[in-house]
Amino acid sequence: MANTDGNNRSVLFTNQKGPNNNVFLLSDNDTIYWVDMGLSTISRAKRDQTWREDVVTNGIGRVEGIAVDWIAGNIYWTDQGFDVIEVARLNGSFRYVVISQGLDKPRAITVHPEKGRYLFWTEWGQYPRIERSRLDGSQRVVLVNVSISWPNGISIDYEVTNTEGLLYWCDARTDKIERINLETGDNREVVLANNNMDMFSVSVFESYIYWSDRSEPPSYSVSPVLLQMRFVHRQRL
Repeated sequence: MANTDGNNRSVLFTNQKGPNNNVFLLSDNDTIYWVDMGLSTISRAKRDQTWREDVVTNGIGRVEGIAVDWIAGNIYWTDQGFDVIEVARLNGSFRYVVISQGLDKPRAITVHPEKGRYLFWTEWGQYPRIERSRLDGSQRVVLVNVSISWPNGISIDYEVTNTEGLLYWCDARTDKIERINLETGDNREVVLANNNMDMFSVSVFESYIYWSDRSEPPSYSVSPVLLQMRFVHRQRL
């Protein structure tokens, strides 16, 4: 863990059995959610380390992404082992499969519980793409399916006020970060392009976009036990 400027670094948890693709901080109650791919579990803990528990401990293949609906109190995840998207309450109860048909290596996932109550995810399979549905899996549509190869990370700009909303993603093969209108899929534009990067994840916060690059020397990392990233970059939107 560290401040957004990289200072005050500290390791939160050290007994992870495997690498982790996703960490989500629910700021309302200061709780961190993460996936341990070695133990095949989804866990949560207070940021001050006073409390911790496993919320999903069975029936997991290879979880590639998690996202929290902070309004309804649900956690969503993509499982590339079983090619499904699942949801459960934040404590792991009332678990069920949201989408099970037509998935091929689902990877990153994010939610917008306010605007449209939307669920977004990326796919790495034979036909790479970005899709959207309602949080219950209904009204499923493809937003991007051309000029896309390995969409690793996905993020929403929740702060934008002058448009319908923006959806960002990074592609590890095209070496680009792009964005579209999350309602219509229109107005696609490249935010960043660099042939010397291996983009692993992306996140938008306030007026900055952050991304991780696995191709650089490990000169900076944020809690490497939890995050698979070597260098964290940021750029103004």
